[in-house]
Amino acid sequence: MTKSELLMYSDAEIAAEIGRYAKEKRLFLNVSQKDFAKEVGMSHISYVEFENTGKTSTLKLIKILRRLNLLGDMMMGMANQNSIENLGLEEYYKRSTAKPRLRAGVKRQKGS
Repeated sequence: MTKSELLMYSDAEIAAEIGRYAKEKRLFLNVSQKDFAKEVGMSHISYVEFENTGKTSTLKLIKILRRLNLLGDMMMGMANQNSIENLGLEEYYKRSTAKPRLRAGVKRQKGS
């Protein structure tokens, strides 16, 4: 997946991709969902939900990444990036924080 393709995904789609990738790595390690969930301190149901949707807390995600031997790679990748431009997220950030444009002929209220 390229940076440009990544920017076209919604946040929910990116989260789901993370969950699917974690599932692939867990299967490669030949660990059951139940055992994996126990190892990272999650309920089996919560871990199944994570693999399906990618939704979990940040602390649980860190535990998952650590168990999958991906945390070091991610942290090194972050350390090698010296600006948001290198992450390919600058345009996404600009679009997501831009003020909405008003239609022609619509007057702005004071304070806008």
